[in-house]
Parts: sequence; C-alpha cells; structure tokens
Amino acid sequence: MGTIADLLGYSLTPSDPEAEASGLAPASGEGAAARADGAREAAMAAVLAEVDLDPQEARADLDLVADLDLVADLDLDALGLYSIVARVERETKTSFADDLVASWRTLGDLLDAAEGRGLDASGRNAGMGDEDEA
Repeated sequence: MGTIADLLGYSLTPSDPEAEASGLAPASGEGAAARADGAREAAMAAVLAEVDLDPQEARADLDLVADLDLVADLDLDALGLYSIVARVERETKTSFADDLVASWRTLGDLLDAAEGRGLDASGRNAGMGDEDEA
C-alpha cells in the first residue's frame, strides 16, 4: 500500500535532478529551519482549510491550538485528516506512514510531524523507513 499522495496521483519525488541527488537534505541549518517553518505553515493552512478555526487566532496563540484534539475539538474524521495529510504531503514533498498519522492525537502532533521533527537527515519521514529495516 502506498501513501495517500500516491493514491491521489501526486509525485513526492523531486523534479530537480540536483535536489534528487542531494536526497532533499538542506544545504545548511538555515535551509532546514526555513523548510521546517514552511512545512509547519503548509500544515496549518491545510488544517485551517478543513476545520472551523479563526486563522488569526490560531496563528496568534500556537501554544493554545497545539493542544486541540483532532477529533474532539476540531471534529476531524478520517477523511478530513487524510485530506490534510495529502495536502501537506503534496506541498512539502514528504510522506507520512499511516501508523504515524494514526498516532496523532492533537494539532500539535500534526504540526510537529510536518515541521520536520519526524524527518531524518535524508528528508524522508522517519516513520516511513520502518518497512525497509528488516
């Protein structure tokens, strides 16, 4: 079974041969920070498109919204969550394993994963490598 992005027909491979050769790893610490910030913002935008949160309030108090439960507080069902996941995967050129997505309970869990805390040095999601390590 592939990722949600694969099922929707999105390519998660880089179109730039130089980026592909580098394994999508950032060239510097600043590049990694910028990529993490961009991924976190892409995730927040995807969430805001799916749920009924005021964008200004959500972005103003990230500590408060990070504790919001995806199901109880944001009323996300599996379809809504995977819509967010597909959008984040497409925009950040990463993928998330289904078991990683299933482990997310709060908005903070989702944002942290998108920010790159679950990414290893090669730019792949750390939860995706589990199948290859046998």
